[in-house]
Amino acid sequence: MVRDLCNDQMLVQSGWIPIHFWEKEVIKNLSECIDEIEETIISQLIDNVDYSDSIIW
Repeated sequence: MVRDLCNDQMLVQSGWIPIHFWEKEVIKNLSECIDEIEETIISQLIDNVDYSDSIIW
C-alpha cells in the first residue's frame, strides 16, 4: 500500500490522475469502470476550460 501511495503521488505530480480498479471489479462491472474513467476525463476537461475566452461582450 505504501508503494501504491508513492506511485500515486508521483503520477499526480506528473499531471496524471490515478484511478484504481480491482481485477474482479473490471471483470464483473466493466461498464461501471469505463463510466468512472469517462467521468474523470470529463471532469478534468470542465475544470480546465478557460471561460474567459467564451464570454461575448
